Amino acid sequence: MRELPLADGFRLQLKNGRDFEDFILFSSLQLLQDGQVVLRDTKTSYELNEPLYPLLLRNPAGGHDLVLEVTGRPGMNHGRVFRIRQGRVAGRENVPVFVAPAANLDQDPALEYAGYWRFFETWDEQPDGPPLTSYNPLVFYEHTRQGLRLDSSLTREVNQRIYGGFHGVAFREDLPQPVSIIGRLDDEVAQVKRRAAPPKSPHSTD
Repeated sequence: MRELPLADGFRLQLKNGRDFEDFILFSSLQLLQDGQVVLRDTKTSYELNEPLYPLLLRNPAGGHDLVLEVTGRPGMNHGRVFRIRQGRVAGRENVPVFVAPAANLDQDPALEYAGYWRFFETWDEQPDGPPLTSYNPLVFYEHTRQGLRLDSSLTREVNQRIYGGFHGVAFREDLPQPVSIIGRLDDEVAQVKRRAAPPKSPHSTD
């Protein structure tokens, strides 16, 4: 069992770990606050491979958002946000695995996180045609007073630069793109990483 102390009286317990040399999958999770169980999950496999996770966000308007890394192997992992309000899980949402700690990436005071949904794959639609890839947007979330929320305006702005147009926040294999967009997305990710600041402690940030 792995037990991780978090901020504000939270403790995360991960059990039933399977060691695959490069990573460990945990199939049982329990979250406690001040000794009281807030969350139990035995239906999902979690990982602790990315140093950003677990990420516990304290919300100025009350409550916390806990972001954990969910395995998607052999594909790309994703994050899961648990919205904790008054000692219980009031909601949950899947998000991409974030590429860096929070940074101020636009003009408002809230800090943002960014990530994308899938590994890039390329294919040739025509034997002599240029290689193509999928629409795989870089999606931004900001830590607002109420918790972690999609930053729609920043997501739209950045993906218009990458793709020349905005086609939503979901991965779309049915919307083929020239492979040149991968380089543009990599450039945007590099900017996010350069502007990111380390969190205040290993497992929490305000």
